[in-house]
Parts: sequence; structure tokens; C-alpha cells
Amino acid sequence: MIELSIKSKPENVALACAQARNAAIDAGMPDKAVSDLELAVSEAVTNSMEHGYQWQEDQDILIKIETLNNQLVVDIYDQGSPISANLFDNIDENFEEPESESLDQVADQIALLAEGGRGLKIIKALVDDIHSEHKDGWNILKLIKNL
Repeated sequence: MIELSIKSKPENVALACAQARNAAIDAGMPDKAVSDLELAVSEAVTNSMEHGYQWQEDQDILIKIETLNNQLVVDIYDQGSPISANLFDNIDENFEEPESESLDQVADQIALLAEGGRGLKIIKALVDDIHSEHKDGWNILKLIKNL
């Protein structure tokens, strides 16, 4: 298991992403899945900073990454504003990746999403499973990618 503790400073998002990327590569994930996981972690950690801590830069975010049952699991912990256990239940999955790698097409698709919850929709579309809970004063967001 990899454990990383960072402060809620925007420049630390890259540290979380690098750890997730390295763990995914070490687990043998294909390049596209590695990129998807890295983007999902970036969105999730940024959400903790923005919505959980309202950009207060001295708060703790913990990231735990492990391989379990042929899955790579990334748990992101923060002690910000509590999140709902069913946070992702009512988010539709109308974010679809275009078949080509065109950045213009990706940008167009993202622009079609409603402003509210856009990051959550992107995260949900990029991972195979996702769970959220509030336990013992911590928000826990669990991102799961199949290997």
C-alpha cells in the first residue's frame, strides 16, 4: 500500500497524480487506463481542496493506493465539509469520451455538461466504480479501476 499525506495546496495535486500514475503503471494498467485514473485523482483531490476545504491551504488530504482483487483502489481522505454516502447515485453518466483522441472533441463534450457537478461526472466516467462515505470525521472517496 502507498500512503501519501499532502496539504491542500493546488500544487500538491500533481504529487497525488504521480503516485496514482506510478501505482497504475506498476500494476500493469494500459496507458489509457493510467491516464483516466490520473485525471480522476486530479479531479477528486481538487474537489477536496475546493469544496471540502474552500481552498484553505493548510488542511490535510490523505491518499491511500493499493491493489486488491485485481483492482487498483485509490482512497482520498479529507476532513472538510461532509460528503453524502450516496454522492454519486444521482449523477448521470452523460459524459462520453469521444472515439478519437481529439482534444477539441473532449473540450466540446465537457462544455455540454452542466457547470454544477461537472468534476463528479468526469470522475464517475473515468473509473470503474466509485464510493463515498463520511466516517470518523473523514470524507472518504474510493476510486476503483479494474486491472
